[in-house]
Amino acid sequence: MYYVTNATDLDLFRPLDEPEKDKMKADLGLMDKLTFGYIGADSKWQGVDNLIETSEGISDKDIFFLYAGFSKNRKRSHNALYLPRVPFDEVKYYYGACDVLVLPRPSHKSAEVAAPTKFAEYAAMGKPILTTDVGDAAGLVKKYKCGIVIDDNSPENLLNGIEKFRSLPEHELLKMGKNARKMAEKEFSMEKMRQDLKKVIESLDF
Repeated sequence: MYYVTNATDLDLFRPLDEPEKDKMKADLGLMDKLTFGYIGADSKWQGVDNLIETSEGISDKDIFFLYAGFSKNRKRSHNALYLPRVPFDEVKYYYGACDVLVLPRPSHKSAEVAAPTKFAEYAAMGKPILTTDVGDAAGLVKKYKCGIVIDDNSPENLLNGIEKFRSLPEHELLKMGKNARKMAEKEFSMEKMRQDLKKVIESLDF
């Protein structure tokens, strides 16, 4: 069995310049908020329902949640903004408006096999990552020290992870973000995927 990781476009998905980030935050009403983001499908197996439940119970006015890619119409709440699917070439701006990006996936056979494409994009954007202890994503976050890994996606554990990020000084968040970008450059480049595929093909005995 061979395993080749996902790759992502490191030029498209890159850390936003401060003016770009500030403009997006201002446009979305997220200035001066520690913003946690989930950008992607709202499928149950992604675990996002538990994240929403957790976010709805948080009263801290300095914490906000940005969700994008949802199929259901949801109204903005006291601390969350819900958006439908956004054009692919605009996704990076929504990533960029967030301070922490979240992978709330529950344990599942498909989740244990490989990390989702959004994980590579999260990392390429240079963002700290909050993830459950599921699949490759958890191991890579630990290895590169680019986020926080929680045991599972229970509301209790998600809240614990959010509160840990809330307590971190800004320089720690920046360091995690830089580590995430380094991870993306080393693990998720198109060149690495090409080289890995080449090795697999060369090893096959036709």
